[in-house]
Amino acid sequence: MHSLLMRANAIFCYALVVLAVLVGCNIGTSYFIPTNPEVHFAVTSLQVFQRHPTLQNDVLSLTFDLKADLSSLFHWNTKQLFVYVAAEYATERNAKIKDGRTVRQLLIDAYAENERKKQEEAAGQGPSPEVDELAKASLEDMKHGKKFPTPLYQQTFVLTKRSFIQRKGDLLGWNRIMQIIFISVLAGLLWIRRDTTGFLFFSTMFWTLQTWFNALYAIPPERAVLNKERATGSYRMSGYLMGKIFAETPLELVLPIAFACITYWMVGLAPKAECFILYIIYVCLFALMGSGFGLFIGATVLDIQKAITLSIIIVLSSVMLGGFFIRQENLRPWTRWARWISFMKYAFELLLLNEFDVGDQTFTPSSPSMFTANPITGDDVLNQLGVETNIWGDIMFIVGMIVITRFLAYLSLRFLNKPKS
Repeated sequence: MHSLLMRANAIFCYALVVLAVLVGCNIGTSYFIPTNPEVHFAVTSLQVFQRHPTLQNDVLSLTFDLKADLSSLFHWNTKQLFVYVAAEYATERNAKIKDGRTVRQLLIDAYAENERKKQEEAAGQGPSPEVDELAKASLEDMKHGKKFPTPLYQQTFVLTKRSFIQRKGDLLGWNRIMQIIFISVLAGLLWIRRDTTGFLFFSTMFWTLQTWFNALYAIPPERAVLNKERATGSYRMSGYLMGKIFAETPLELVLPIAFACITYWMVGLAPKAECFILYIIYVCLFALMGSGFGLFIGATVLDIQKAITLSIIIVLSSVMLGGFFIRQENLRPWTRWARWISFMKYAFELLLLNEFDVGDQTFTPSSPSMFTANPITGDDVLNQLGVETNIWGDIMFIVGMIVITRFLAYLSLRFLNKPKS
């Protein structure tokens, strides 16, 4: 019963609002007691209608359009009623914004125009000759114009800076520095004044593999960004690869130089300045050769696990044919040719020539030793180890591998694994 009285009170307030609009007079709202929220809403609405006389016609129109009896009014939500009044007012008062048409009419006309154009195109009525000529001219401009917004040297400079920032932490982080220092000291202690050939082979294998697997992980994390930037024509692929090479090469050479400086004198290699400098250069060449192979395989094989598997197969095959574990005279006749494609053979023999091909220098054999003479010459050592190459031949092979592997990496990125358009 109480709720029924409250509803009747709200309807009475609304009736007063309508009466005030009809009479055009002001009714003091202080006479209403807001016993419930709906009565308070009605009183507030009355104040709004009194301040804005332009709403009077909308209220009257809504009131006479309802045509509801008293029983239906008892179930009417007063707030919804006044919101409905405001919505009707906004709709009916919509301004004519263009050629006397409302927004709704403009949308209808635009849709009809779009449908008409689609039907014309389906019927074979193409664009006008003027539009067709303009499109052809635009295509010709794009063909004969510049494909990239910036020149190659500027692309290379920017990409070099970006690659240097990205890879500096990976190639010269504190963990890598401490790792190389520890391995250098350990190798120097293990080979101190002993078994020079074993240390030389370790140096060759270590720096080839170290940079190989570092470069193997360089491109796969960048492939998604690279494909997006290629799709937008941001730069040339040659600019990307040259920027990467220019940025990473100095970073890759710092730790090999530190390794060579620590181990060379601890192991007791040839005490000549030119041999020491050449040893540093050769170790740096091994590092660059390994990074070239890693870069090529990482750019060619998309799956990183398959790339690692392929790298292990190539490395172990080259190590076994390198001449340290098995000499060429002990190979089967049908497998001896394979030693000439082993990059470890050329690298290992290059260090052997740098160490033992030093003129009239003599060496004291260890005990026991394969040599009967004492002292022995460098030529005796090289002949016993089965060295078949010369210094310049080894250097040309290694430099050729450095250049060829990077060029093959460019071809793989440029043509083999192009992003889907």
